[in-house]
Amino acid sequence: MWVRFDYNEPPAPALPLRDSQGAPRSLADYRGRANVVLFFAHAADCEACREIARELEGARAALQGLDGELVVVWPEGADAPGWLDAGGELRRRYAALLEWDTRGQALAFVLDQHGAPAGAWVGEHDQAAGLAEGAQAQLERLALRCPE
Repeated sequence: MWVRFDYNEPPAPALPLRDSQGAPRSLADYRGRANVVLFFAHAADCEACREIARELEGARAALQGLDGELVVVWPEGADAPGWLDAGGELRRRYAALLEWDTRGQALAFVLDQHGAPAGAWVGEHDQAAGLAEGAQAQLERLALRCPE
């Protein structure tokens, strides 16, 4: 299920993390230069999360064509390419932007170039088919938004 945010949302959380190679990363690095499609895997050993991440990775070129960058965030201990969220603090902060419990569910956000949330998707893993297409639609909506 996609949720839209108001146009005047403040920037979403941007805690410093590390990628799977140990390099420092932050969502703040994208501010002012790209929209971000942000996917949170809920468990390090979640095979459904890996399938969703592969679907999104397959759409990376299409997302970039819409001025979007893909960031996949894994819990600590995951053996997968992406960013590592030690302790799950970043996911908890993003989940707090929604009004319901997201534990155990797939969670994705689309952030605009200012780091503000434009849309969020949350649902059971078996409902995540087409998540990449939904993210593309959110990016297309951002492209049509008045810059004021």
